[in-house]
Amino acid sequence: MVQSRFSFLVLLTFLCNARSQDFTAQLLKPGHECVRECKEGESPMFCHYKFTVELYQTLGAPCDLCHPDDKFTSKCPCILADGFERTLLAVNKMLPAPSIQVCAGDRIVVDVTNAMEGYDTTLHWHGLRQKNTQYFDGVPMITQCPISAGQTFRYQMITNEGTYFYHTHSGLQKFDGIEGSVIARLPRSQDGAAHLFDYDLPEHVVFVNDWMHTHIESKFPGLRTVI
Repeated sequence: MVQSRFSFLVLLTFLCNARSQDFTAQLLKPGHECVRECKEGESPMFCHYKFTVELYQTLGAPCDLCHPDDKFTSKCPCILADGFERTLLAVNKMLPAPSIQVCAGDRIVVDVTNAMEGYDTTLHWHGLRQKNTQYFDGVPMITQCPISAGQTFRYQMITNEGTYFYHTHSGLQKFDGIEGSVIARLPRSQDGAAHLFDYDLPEHVVFVNDWMHTHIESKFPGLRTVI
């Protein structure tokens, strides 16, 4: 009788988890659909992003065919950078990495696949408070195990209003390209700075990032000559 009850509880738990996952999957919207005018009283959205982190290069063959013109997707897998050819670490073949732009209170769900052979990685969400989601803060060996090559890790968190960024927290990888913006807007009626601007458009984001013509590893412990 005890064994029967235990089996029933295990089955019930499995069914509940399966239904919960199906329900969550139905709520997930592609990240670009979350780029919208934020309105007071609207329900938060579940914004889903798929990131692939890989070794890539600037001025590669795709640049002969197209030039990038989108902050959110890699429709054109060309990275121009500053016109200097070098290898880098890229998210979805983009530099900076894809911009996440949502309304404050939206939940972001980010599946990060590490396609860098021989590298571990994580993503840290700089400025997001991670209330009750501290295990997704992205600090390797403290809040999570690093994402090994070939593995995928899902980050989930609720956004708080503000202008932030995400970056890798593994070694010195951030300096070689793994970083992007996170913008969580308020409805204009709640934005204390609304009187200072007429428009707050998704393309009105300037991202200043680290960039050199050599890999960051060459700076550690350092070179005798300045490059």
